[in-house]
Amino acid sequence: MLPHSLLQVIHDHTEAVRAGRVAYEGTICPRCAGIPDGFKIHDRRRRTYRVVVERLVHCVSALVVRWKCELCRQTFSPCPDFALPYKRYARDVVLGFGQRYLGDEAMSYRGAVRVEELPVFYDSGPDGGIDERALAASTLHRWLGWLGRLDKTLHEALRLLRRASATSGLFRKTHPVAAWKYRSAERRQRLQVGLGLLTAEAAYRRLFTVSIFPGLATRTGWS
Repeated sequence: MLPHSLLQVIHDHTEAVRAGRVAYEGTICPRCAGIPDGFKIHDRRRRTYRVVVERLVHCVSALVVRWKCELCRQTFSPCPDFALPYKRYARDVVLGFGQRYLGDEAMSYRGAVRVEELPVFYDSGPDGGIDERALAASTLHRWLGWLGRLDKTLHEALRLLRRASATSGLFRKTHPVAAWKYRSAERRQRLQVGLGLLTAEAAYRRLFTVSIFPGLATRTGWS
């Protein structure tokens, strides 16, 4: 199962955590806002993430680090690079399916969660049992509702892109969404912010070689 790149990323992360070859990349404690000399590993816990490979949803176990601040002695668990807070699916799965829906004016929720026009099913696992669940359109609807609330993250991403490349023009663009995709002004706003974030994400990765998630999104409070 490991040849898929995202599965390999999660596997490599878990092996690094197990071997103690990880470090907290921030300098400010998210609990006390202080700047300690360092952060120590307090605990490691397992969490299961879902990754879509072709037409199967695989459940992958990963180790997540809980860090302790040397100043306030409180602990916190930042998202691994491949994850999103409170989401079972890996970051690139959420963003990828979101892009399929928002990047195509004619695409429906039902169509966006299909691969080669066929449903995406859950892997039966090692027991070989039958799992008839499929990735639901309502799941993608919730993902985009969450993404559309990250307006502060979008504004900060555009500010950084403008500062680093004033000629890109990305920060001046609007992100209209087909009218049939929403029934309220609030939902329209959510989808426009989501589309703006996905567009900014591509530019952000090209310019800074990292994703907006989870680093910048964490610093802007995921809101």
